[in-house]
Amino acid sequence: MTETDGFRILLVYPNIGMSKMPSLAMGLLTAALKRAGITVALFDGANYPDEGAVHEERRIASLAYRPFDIRQTFAEVGNDLQGDFRRCVDAFKPDLVAFSILEGT
Repeated sequence: MTETDGFRILLVYPNIGMSKMPSLAMGLLTAALKRAGITVALFDGANYPDEGAVHEERRIASLAYRPFDIRQTFAEVGNDLQGDFRRCVDAFKPDLVAFSILEGT
C-alpha cells in the first residue's frame, strides 16, 4: 500500500472558445497520475454552450473542427455547466480539484 492509494483528483478542463478537446498535457498528466496509483476523473466543460464564444458555424468554417450535430452533443452533456460540475464533485468526492489554465490565443 502506498500513500497515494485512495487519493482522488478531479481534473477540470474549462469551457474556452475555440478549444474543443483537452490538451495533450491533460492526457499526459492523467497517465502519470494513474501510474502513481491515483484515481483520476475529468470534468470536460468544452462542449457546454458558451454565449460569449465564437459560434459553432464559424468554428467549422474556419476549419477549427469538423461539423457535428450540436443538438446531440448538448443532449449528451446537458445545458447546466455549474450544476453538472457540482454533481460531478459530489459523486466523485475528490481530494483535490485541479483546473487547466491556458491562454486561448
